[in-house]
Amino acid sequence: MEHDIKELLIESQEEGFCFLTKLIVEYKNGQNVFNKIGERLWEVYGKKNKLIGVAGLNQNPNSQYANVRRVRRFYVSAQFRRKGVGKQLLKEIIHYAGTIMTLSSYIQIWTKPSYFMNETALNAYTINIKSLMNIN
Repeated sequence: MEHDIKELLIESQEEGFCFLTKLIVEYKNGQNVFNKIGERLWEVYGKKNKLIGVAGLNQNPNSQYANVRRVRRFYVSAQFRRKGVGKQLLKEIIHYAGTIMTLSSYIQIWTKPSYFMNETALNAYTINIKSLMNIN
């Protein structure tokens, strides 16, 4: 992943985002390698095997409930935005979460990175997996 992510990292930094930098640092030092139960890191490749997007799903360390996951480090290259790449990636994450978690599980999605908000989750919302899968 390290070689593949360099171009995406530079692009994200130029846009003022630091979460891919954080992804790489935490992955290298072992702080977050997406290896806990229910965690996963996605890489999206375009033509010529060029990395065009990444996203991760982690256990939520701030939740009192064990079945809450949160989407982390979600980034799609600017030239592939508004083309359905991010939407498809999020659908895949939701599908995966629905298969590995109980139907009463939840995913938290932050609409803005928390480091822009002094760790305050003003723009976070929670998705109930059960309702997304149309299960009554």
